[in-house]
Amino acid sequence: MTIHAFQDFFGQCNHTRVYAFRKPPGFGLVCHPRLKKICELLGIKDIYVKTEGSTNNYYTLLKAFLTGLQHQETYQQLAERTRLHVVELDRKGIEELFHHDSDKQTLFSSGQHVPSKGGGLPTAESGERGG
Repeated sequence: MTIHAFQDFFGQCNHTRVYAFRKPPGFGLVCHPRLKKICELLGIKDIYVKTEGSTNNYYTLLKAFLTGLQHQETYQQLAERTRLHVVELDRKGIEELFHHDSDKQTLFSSGQHVPSKGGGLPTAESGERGG
């Protein structure tokens, strides 16, 4: 079983604060030695974790990290909360993506209909007036 860090997260337990930042593949584990062991067990391979406060108590350090990891939003939860589509972009570049709609893949959707071109705000050409 592999646990994913969907986004950067924060966790706190007593006076221990943990800030975790996702990193690209190949970055490795840059964190407290105890957290490095936990990340290896969970299958997290690329992450940077900054710790503040008391890090001598391993129980609070672990609890702060796991609390932050547990309270992340998945892509589905993010789509439902924002009522937007979560889209994965390929590596061809932003300019190409605006010209080719087939280059993007929807990961999760909130189920809300997103208007296509021409279905958005009224324009002066359509004869409709706003306000």
